[in-house]
Amino acid sequence: MKNRDWEYLHTVVKVAHLYYTEGKTQEEIAKQLGISRPTISRMLDYAKRSGIVSIRLNVPNEIFPELEDRLEKMFSLEEVVIVASNENTALLKQNLGRGGADLLKRKIKGIKSLGISWGSTLYEVVNNFPTDLICPEIRIVQLVGGVNPLNSSVYADELAKSLALKLGGNAYILRAPMVVDSPEIRDMLLKESHIKEVLSLACKVNVAIVGIGAMDSNSILLTSGCVSERELEEIREKGGVGDILGRFYDLNGKPISSSLENRIIGIGIEELMKIPYIIGVAGGRNKLKAILGALRMGVLNGLVTDEQTTRELLSLGG
Repeated sequence: MKNRDWEYLHTVVKVAHLYYTEGKTQEEIAKQLGISRPTISRMLDYAKRSGIVSIRLNVPNEIFPELEDRLEKMFSLEEVVIVASNENTALLKQNLGRGGADLLKRKIKGIKSLGISWGSTLYEVVNNFPTDLICPEIRIVQLVGGVNPLNSSVYADELAKSLALKLGGNAYILRAPMVVDSPEIRDMLLKESHIKEVLSLACKVNVAIVGIGAMDSNSILLTSGCVSERELEEIREKGGVGDILGRFYDLNGKPISSSLENRIIGIGIEELMKIPYIIGVAGGRNKLKAILGALRMGVLNGLVTDEQTTRELLSLGG
């Protein structure tokens, strides 16, 4: 080895040692060794490229950075959060809730308004959301009307109220059912000043968080009475695989028309897609096609899902 080569490598190793082992900043190393800051940066880059420095992450179980990165790239998502899978639906939803709360906590800082739908998974998001993040000016806006299941705290306006209470902000509630009996009733309700105001706010939120519904017997729309088994079957026959805010779509993310379209009190997919950042939260084998269709639709910026679902999504491709 030539003398100048040895000198350069010696300096590179010295710089790498000071940076990675001693924890010194590049500015401190530059001052200590009398080398410019850009040269230090180039030496650290060379140390990694040449194998002098080898970085290895000892990733804890139930954290999946490589899978998150692959899914983000495949579907052009800004961020994916992957949680552990679980055959127990309740435990899986709790995991998804923790992941959703973590992502929402980071995205909610500095914004003026947040839109939220409803569902048992979003209940877990709100339940896991911390109480130490205070945003007194924030508006929490309900994106779609309520339903009438037995547990109203999971599906109705309580989610918006609970999250607003935790943040110290204000909740804007749609005091109307999600699905009404006829288009005429819907048109009449949309003229009501309170409903008009909330829907106007819903279209202008900075961030929205939504659930993704599947087309099976456990569909909230079915169990809550919003749609009948016959109506759901008609949508399946048209290729429907899932819904967001009661709007159905096929495996390629194309919208599916239904008799519900003109009876829903809430914003539609077109309005949703104009919102700057949209988080979808869903997981489990039964939600696979619904999540894939939503991803292909291009409506989501962020996704919270589980490991097994992610692996299957990656195998199916974009």
